[in-house]
Amino acid sequence: AGAAPAPAALPPSPMLETMITSPGKKAPLFAHLWSSPLIDEKNVPLDELDVKNEQRLMQKILQKSPRKVRWYTKVAQTQAFIDSFVRSRVLHFTGHGLRGSVTFEHSVPMKLGVMQLVDEDQLAQMLSFGAEEGRRPDLVFVSACHSEDVGRAFVKVGVPHVVAITKDKPVLDNASQEFAESFYAALLQGDTVQQAFHLAKSRVMFTDNHLAESEKFMLLGPPNQDHNQAIFGD
Repeated sequence: AGAAPAPAALPPSPMLETMITSPGKKAPLFAHLWSSPLIDEKNVPLDELDVKNEQRLMQKILQKSPRKVRWYTKVAQTQAFIDSFVRSRVLHFTGHGLRGSVTFEHSVPMKLGVMQLVDEDQLAQMLSFGAEEGRRPDLVFVSACHSEDVGRAFVKVGVPHVVAITKDKPVLDNASQEFAESFYAALLQGDTVQQAFHLAKSRVMFTDNHLAESEKFMLLGPPNQDHNQAIFGD
């Protein structure tokens, strides 16, 4: 009998296109990377994330920005993540949340649409080269449940401001979107990271009485890091 045919590659996740708003070579770069694989590494189907809605939210925020910001959105594969890490001022990641890991999508042709699990140590090692050269974002937002440990991996490679979700409990999607909208709107108005973080937590807290949800957001940084710094103060 002949060899069994190789399994067909899964179609890539939708929305691979790059979109730019407010172009300008000197404008700071806001990178939105997302991962919504179809199956995990054991071929178990995964719930699809509402990436389109989050992209629309990002566009809405940036279109209202009083500051010029370059922006793109693309699937979170290894090379795209490294490139975005060393080139962006703000890196926003949307993906499935697993304790101690971040979920990418495979870039290998026969594994397109399959989840690639990257733990916190692998992530720190992957990003360490750029970080050693001082090439890293000023802010990373890990919009995924249980992302606290992954957030600390970004701190380990020198990112001064990291927003993450406590590793103990998942966060509601609408609470996460409300937080992100308020947080980025404040940053783009020139507020400091600390001010924007507190404003965003307050919005979540007083929307639908989400006190418990508001407590799941964390602002991380190196020891003695001053978060009273404006990311878009220029």
